[in-house]
Amino acid sequence: MRTRQFVQFAALSALLLTTVGCKMKGSADRKLALKLTTQGEMWHSEELNMSALAAFEMALEVNPRLMRAHLGIGDIHHVQGDYETAAKSYQTAVNIEPRNFKANYKLGLMNHLLNKVRDAIQSYLTALTIDPQSYEANLNLATAYLQIDQPQLGLPYAQAATKLKPDEHAAYVNLGSIYAALEQYPKAIESYDAALELTDDLEPKIALNMVDALTRTGKFQRAMNVLKVLSRNNPDEMVWERMGYVHFKMGQFKKSLEAYEKALAINPEDPASLNGVGVNLMAQYIAGRREDTSLRDRAISSWQKSIRVKPDQQRIIDLIARYRKL
Repeated sequence: MRTRQFVQFAALSALLLTTVGCKMKGSADRKLALKLTTQGEMWHSEELNMSALAAFEMALEVNPRLMRAHLGIGDIHHVQGDYETAAKSYQTAVNIEPRNFKANYKLGLMNHLLNKVRDAIQSYLTALTIDPQSYEANLNLATAYLQIDQPQLGLPYAQAATKLKPDEHAAYVNLGSIYAALEQYPKAIESYDAALELTDDLEPKIALNMVDALTRTGKFQRAMNVLKVLSRNNPDEMVWERMGYVHFKMGQFKKSLEAYEKALAINPEDPASLNGVGVNLMAQYIAGRREDTSLRDRAISSWQKSIRVKPDQQRIIDLIARYRKL
C-alpha cells in the first residue's frame, strides 16, 4: 500500500514540476492539462480518488476551461455522496460545452438525487436531444415525471427504456408504475409480469404496486399469491394489511380479520388495518342479524382509533355515525 502511495506521489510530483515550469514560462500547456486529466481519470477508475482529485485540480490550474477535468471532479464528488458539489462541477462542464451528453445527464442525476426534480427533468431532456438512445436518461426521466404526478409525460420515455434494454426488469417496473398511475391496470400488470420474468425478486414496494393493480382488475387470487410470497420474505404491516383486504374481497372474512390483526401486532396505529378490522367486525354483526352488539361496539372502537391516528377520514366518520344507530 505504501509503495502504491509513493508511486502516486512521485507521479504527481513530476507532473507538478512540469506545471510549475509551464507557469514560469507563462504558458498554459494544453498537452500537460490533458495529461493530468488522463492520469486523474485512470486513478479514478482504480478508485484512487484523492490522487485523481489532485490531478484534476492541477489540470484546471493549467486550463480552467478543460471540461473533462470538471467532469472528473464531479464524478469523484458523486461517488463520495457529495451531490451538491458534484452538481456544481457538472454545471460548469455544461457551461463550457452545452451539447455534451454526460455533463447534462450527470447534472440531471445530481439534481434528481437532491430532490430538485424539475431541474433534473430539464437536464434529462437536454441530454436526450443529444443522445435519444440513452437507456438511463429515458428511465430516469420517466421516473421524474412520475414523481411530479405527470405520468402521461413520462410514458413515452418509460416505453423507450423497455425497447432500449428489453432484458432490464427495472425498465418494466418503471413502465408498470406509469401505467398504474394512469389507471391503466391491465397494462400495468403486463409490465409487472414482464419484470417478474426477468427477476423473481421484485422489491416489496413494487410487488405491492402489482398487488394493487391485480385487485383493481379483480384478479384476487393472483394478488394473494404475490402477497403470500411477500409474507414469507417481508412480513411488515403493509403486506398483512393488503392480505386482509384481498381476503375480504374474496369473502374470506375470518382470514381477513386475522391478517389485519397481524398488521396491528406490528403497527398498532396503522389506520388502514384498524379500518379493516372495523369493517370485518361490522360485517359479522350484520350477518348475525345484529344480535351480537359487542361486534358492533368493537368495530366502532376500531374505527375511532383510526380517526385519532388519521383525522381526515370522512368516510370512516360517516360509518361511525351510521352504525351507532344500529
